[in-house]
Amino acid sequence: MGLQVFDERFPSLSGVQIVAADTTTLKQLVSVGQPGGLLIDAILLSNTDGIDHNVDFWFTLSAVNYGIGSIKVPAGAGKAGVAAVDAVPWLYPNSRKAIIITNLSALYFSVEVSVVTGAVQGVAFGGYT
Repeated sequence: MGLQVFDERFPSLSGVQIVAADTTTLKQLVSVGQPGGLLIDAILLSNTDGIDHNVDFWFTLSAVNYGIGSIKVPAGAGKAGVAAVDAVPWLYPNSRKAIIITNLSALYFSVEVSVVTGAVQGVAFGGYT
């Protein structure tokens, strides 16, 4: 079939946060339960905890989690004038500008060390094709 252009016909926005009670459990950021796919343009990560966090990303298909990358999110990112961290360029460092999630799959994230106080938050921006 080859490469094709994916146009976003239906905007999508989803968000989730990881707090101390979540420990290092995977949290679902986005899922696609309908035919087609979801084009994720940006995943903004903020950290209101007092320590830096390594945030791991997982692609889930048929109940199997596949690690696709890890990103360091500094303490204070996304608040008080400090920019949030966009995960997309880190997960696809080869100049891709988006992540495509196909139907019946999901994207999760987790922290390697439990949050102490505050939260690590992720917001995904994109659209359905």
